[in-house]
Amino acid sequence: MRCSITPILFGIFLQWLIFLPLSQAMSNGFTTIVEAGKVNCFYENIEVNRTLEMEYQVVEGGGELDITFQMISPSGALLVDDQKKTDDLHTVQADEKGVYAFCFDNSFSTLAEKTVFADLGLEHYDVDNWLSELDEDSSIEGQQLQVDSLRTTLENIKMLLEKAQGYQTYLTKKNLKSHFLVTRSGSRVFWWSLIQSITLVGVAICQVLIVKNFFGTNNTGQRI
Repeated sequence: MRCSITPILFGIFLQWLIFLPLSQAMSNGFTTIVEAGKVNCFYENIEVNRTLEMEYQVVEGGGELDITFQMISPSGALLVDDQKKTDDLHTVQADEKGVYAFCFDNSFSTLAEKTVFADLGLEHYDVDNWLSELDEDSSIEGQQLQVDSLRTTLENIKMLLEKAQGYQTYLTKKNLKSHFLVTRSGSRVFWWSLIQSITLVGVAICQVLIVKNFFGTNNTGQRI
């Protein structure tokens, strides 16, 4: 009986391991441009008792790199209220089922638009729930399974995957910020070079006209 149970357990473990990166969290990394005096809101339908993790960072903008962020529950309760921050990370337990709102407010700015990178992580699977289902499975009931050892292994895998996901998010934000910095610097270099070129051409034309006018005046005086 033990030999027939082992392949079943091994197959379940492999299935959980393969689909863990897909079922562990819903990653919705995106960038949005919040115009001056405007508010951009995004919505997500979330089940009850889910853990959601919202991280954001202002990667480009005129003046100060800050934004006001608010997270609103389906009933209208204000869960998060960040006033003029550059970046932050919030972990919230969803006590209600429904549509949650995530709003970036740039209404305090009159001229400068802000580019914001945001990442929403929503956990969809729990190790404890999976192990509870495993304990209740009638096909392996009564067998001496190493549940504690399996629990530790799965929790370690989950922790490593969360670290990898956090590192990927950090690299994404860093690359976006570098991209916007290079783009903005390239635009400034282009316009500065164009102004310098126009100035040099203008100075050269003025010098030619002055020299031409000078020699033209001398020739007229000699003829008289």
